[in-house]
Amino acid sequence: MHRAWGGYYPTHVAGGPKIGREKSDQIQVSLRATPFADFEALLRVSYAEDDDSQPQSFLVDINCGPRIPDGALREFCGTVPSAPVSIGGAPNTGFSANANHRGFQRDAFRAALTLNGRLDFATLTTISAYANEHPVFGFDGDYQPVLAYDSGQAISRHDVSHEIRLAALPDSKVKWLLGASSYRLDNRTERRNIFYIQGRNQPEGPRTDESTDAYAVYGSLTVPLAAAFEASADLRWSDERKTFR
Repeated sequence: MHRAWGGYYPTHVAGGPKIGREKSDQIQVSLRATPFADFEALLRVSYAEDDDSQPQSFLVDINCGPRIPDGALREFCGTVPSAPVSIGGAPNTGFSANANHRGFQRDAFRAALTLNGRLDFATLTTISAYANEHPVFGFDGDYQPVLAYDSGQAISRHDVSHEIRLAALPDSKVKWLLGASSYRLDNRTERRNIFYIQGRNQPEGPRTDESTDAYAVYGSLTVPLAAAFEASADLRWSDERKTFR
């Protein structure tokens, strides 16, 4: 799948990018195999890319919310204009974005494998999945033609999950289910602010690392008591641990 918008807001910065442009591409493939009776394998894979330019942002004059004790205004009150009008009385009739401001880019990969089989005493299902995603954005943090400040962030995310289930055969009078699952997530976030106005040209900012490990074991049992009655019991144990630094 492909879709794109060309960017309908010209920038007032010479050599600057189009503003408001968006582009997305995605592909998805599914493969199903039944190599022998009572067994099925299904593989799903997808990949997506986004490439969006600087959003159509602009400054507005503050006109209310006086601060105590000096009375300096802090907020904007009224109807937000749909396009730049003025800043401090000076004309501001266009959107601004320098070539250094990247907008938003993202690539994402996902894959999942499901296996279904029938044993002599139960059905067996396993599901394994993997995903990674890398979104990056950077935009004109001062909203002005001058190259002063770039606000940005980069994220790297990876997660893996597994699940296995054993269940009673469809024609069994007593219904039961046993299962277990695991999940692992690693997520890294980096601020990428660049203060050109201070003579810097390299990204800087804090970085955070987050990880999650989760495990679960569960089961259920349903026993018929009479023609219209049955008794059911469910049990689940789970453990989840997070680290953040």
